[in-house]
Amino acid sequence: MMLLLKEVELVIKLLMLSPSDLDLGIKVSPEKFDELWEAAFGNANVGSAKWKTGQRALEAGKITTGDVVGYKQILRKLKNDILKKAPQVNKVDISIIKRGGKFDNGIQINTTKN
Repeated sequence: MMLLLKEVELVIKLLMLSPSDLDLGIKVSPEKFDELWEAAFGNANVGSAKWKTGQRALEAGKITTGDVVGYKQILRKLKNDILKKAPQVNKVDISIIKRGGKFDNGIQINTTKN
């Protein structure tokens, strides 16, 4: 399974609390987000920890790397590559962000050509 670049917009969010922390948000359409959410949480038992995590993800419009089904390996590789190539960065968080959702905000560097 490969995340097509046509479907996503890579957005880099720099946390101001610590210059050594880097947050990467991969913005996807609401439809793609729903598809990824369903793959990650669709079979969770109501009331379980996974279900609660899924509800928070749905409300926030943000799925973390650890919950993204089918893309964990490539996202972890990206994270590890950044940590190797940017020694000033101590922590990298990568999330799938729903375009128009609560986390589609803040300081952003858009890497998509218009």
